Amino acid sequence: MSSTENIDLALRRLEERTVDYPDFIETAAQLRARCELAISGTVILLTGVGGLGVNRIARFAKSELQKGAERYNPYMVCEVDAKPPTEGRFGWRTFFVEGLKSLGEPALGQRKRATESASGRTEFNGNANFRSLDDYRDDFSSALRKRETRVLIVTDAHFMLRTLRPKEYHHAFALLNKIVNARNGGPQVVVLSGSPVIRDMLGSNENPEVTNSSIDQAAVLIDVKAIDSSTSQGKASAVAMLKGFQELLGDAAEEKFLADKKVLQQIEMRTLFVPGYIKKALVAALQDVRKMGKDKIAWSDVKKHLPSQQQLKRLREDLEAAELRTNDEARQDDQEKKEESKPDGGGKPNGRRPGERGPASDPVGIE
Repeated sequence: MSSTENIDLALRRLEERTVDYPDFIETAAQLRARCELAISGTVILLTGVGGLGVNRIARFAKSELQKGAERYNPYMVCEVDAKPPTEGRFGWRTFFVEGLKSLGEPALGQRKRATESASGRTEFNGNANFRSLDDYRDDFSSALRKRETRVLIVTDAHFMLRTLRPKEYHHAFALLNKIVNARNGGPQVVVLSGSPVIRDMLGSNENPEVTNSSIDQAAVLIDVKAIDSSTSQGKASAVAMLKGFQELLGDAAEEKFLADKKVLQQIEMRTLFVPGYIKKALVAALQDVRKMGKDKIAWSDVKKHLPSQQQLKRLREDLEAAELRTNDEARQDDQEKKEESKPDGGGKPNGRRPGERGPASDPVGIE
């Protein structure tokens, strides 16, 4: 195989395959378990800073969930990407049509508009489409019921929410409420994966359309975190990740060049072991080497494509903000548990829980 073919093969591998490492596998296993054990009406939010492979984790969990069901229901798990196909704005019509395609269902027939010509004859415009967004949503919901889909995964879900105007939020939550409700025969679980903006919008008290939505169960939150290289487990995970990248590069890279200790330190300093940034640098280096006619990439080719200091600063800020958000939510959950466990009824009026009788004011059997 020629050097150009080796480089092309490495580029395809980086694009199509996923690097498995302990932190990645652990998060994917957590998502899979949540989906398998979730009660009807559960919404799972899988969020993380860009570059951490949130959507890849969702797709990996999808493949694991589908393995056992492939023989009797290949549509048990459905994935729809909310990212617009072009640089344009997110559109619900496109989203629903893509969902129908993923279920092997063509977009249902278009309505034809009857018009009367000057001669008095009735003609039909076959290109006119007068289906409303509600029609498309109902078509998608019906297809999910028909295919007996149990888990719906929406990747890049932040596009679905971030690009909407406040008055359009009802489209998103009308969809969730309709298809996640087991009484309608829809999926039991909806997974929204993407950036932390998903959690910000779903949990914002400033959005009454969100907080007053009728989703049956509270959302389950799963955070995708960066590798913590300060621990032995984190270091092992980082080494495993770089080993995975080395395997994908194959003969297009110098042997074990990512295993060098100095390289490991520079990758940590310049990428914080965020896999998306490492992958981006490797792809750019391979493309440069192919243009220059070189046989293999070396660390010097990769280093110049690592994030700039400004990008690194922004990445640190995003990771710290995500960590603070997670810690605040954990403290709030702990506080709620402490309140519920108090002997006086958790701060409830009269020290009584809902449905609990008081011995003096609610005598039983006395008329």
